[in-house]
Amino acid sequence: MKRTLIILVLTSVAFAQEGLNNDAVIKMAQSGVEENAIVSTIQRQPGKYSTTKADLVMLKQLGVSQRVIDAMLSKGGAAVTAAPSHDVPVPIDAAPVVSTVPVSRPAALAILKEGTEVKLKFAQELSSKKVKNQDRVKFVLDQDLVVGNTLFAKAGAPAQGTITHVKKAGMMGKRGQVSIDMDFIETGSRKIKLRSAQDAEGQGRVGVAVAFTFMFGPVGLITRGADVKVAEGTPFTAYVAEDITLR
Repeated sequence: MKRTLIILVLTSVAFAQEGLNNDAVIKMAQSGVEENAIVSTIQRQPGKYSTTKADLVMLKQLGVSQRVIDAMLSKGGAAVTAAPSHDVPVPIDAAPVVSTVPVSRPAALAILKEGTEVKLKFAQELSSKKVKNQDRVKFVLDQDLVVGNTLFAKAGAPAQGTITHVKKAGMMGKRGQVSIDMDFIETGSRKIKLRSAQDAEGQGRVGVAVAFTFMFGPVGLITRGADVKVAEGTPFTAYVAEDITLR
């Protein structure tokens, strides 16, 4: 409690003249100031807050509680004029003080580690009789890709693989074969690189393709004669090819 009071006093002094804003609230929340103290500071200190939908989402992601956000919203996003201090004369034509000191923020919110499983499903039918090398294969994300409370990709996001080997069914019962090397999953403007396999130590090799054959295939594999056919909607697990940092 003593530590919280010290931080609150220092924070109040630091922002007494320039007023509070979103960055100031984020800094208090990340410095360990208690929720009640932050709310009290918002209510007592002048401030101007940006409360667009994007700003509210960012505040939540950066650890600001809903109660603190509600206190910011109660200000209506408008500037609140502080009463001048009796100890410091304020010139009539004094220009408003604008802070140029950047507020420190965490370098990264979350890291999507290499080798993380990515649950996909085929967004198309695939047959060893019809495909050829370098054909693109469409997938969709079957489950949200989440690290902690951070969403990296939402279910339904498109993903892509590439056919790297095709062996059509032959005579004498030779079975067809299709090998796929995963490329990426797309979410907004970001593409997360994927790979198709992961070895026993959890460090999959980039560029390793997964082969679907008559005998060794995923759930949902359908065979017609010796050809391989994978039905649309068949589950498929890929892996993140490299660490991804969300800033």
